[in-house]
Amino acid sequence: MLKKLRQRFITIAMAAFSIVIVLLLFIIQVSNYRNITDRQDQSIQLLLKNIPFTSFNLDPILEFDEYFSDKYDNLFRYFTVQTNANHEFVQMYKDPYAQISEKDAINYTAHVLNSKRTSGYYHYYRYYVQKIPDGNIILFLDSKLELHLLKSMFLTTTCIALCSLLVIFSLILIF
Repeated sequence: MLKKLRQRFITIAMAAFSIVIVLLLFIIQVSNYRNITDRQDQSIQLLLKNIPFTSFNLDPILEFDEYFSDKYDNLFRYFTVQTNANHEFVQMYKDPYAQISEKDAINYTAHVLNSKRTSGYYHYYRYYVQKIPDGNIILFLDSKLELHLLKSMFLTTTCIALCSLLVIFSLILIF
């Protein structure tokens, strides 16, 4: 009887602790994802203000904090594609550090425009579609580093959580 009660207690304690750990992991990951995505969106908005397609009046979508200024725009790897109203390629601009071919840029643009979304991630790029009077400008910001950091953070927190579960389970079994 006492042995069954002890096993139930251990099972309930481990289940409760596991739920708390999983909930914490979820909250941490969602928070990190949102922070990274917000920072990427702010970077995109900063770049949209300064892209070479200067004949277009682009409406800002985000407010900037003092962290961003014009002196940081050369730190980003990005490219922009302009399309006409029929979603046909018009021109492309890429910063000096962007490593993408025009063919790949056109394929990325076609995929993004077919998805009907105005922003998201595609092949390690955060993109934003800006409507203009005679088409679209799509800005692709290289997010490889940020996405790798997010993945690394997920793996690290998951390992820590699993180790915590093992330690707690061991301590409960010992005592």
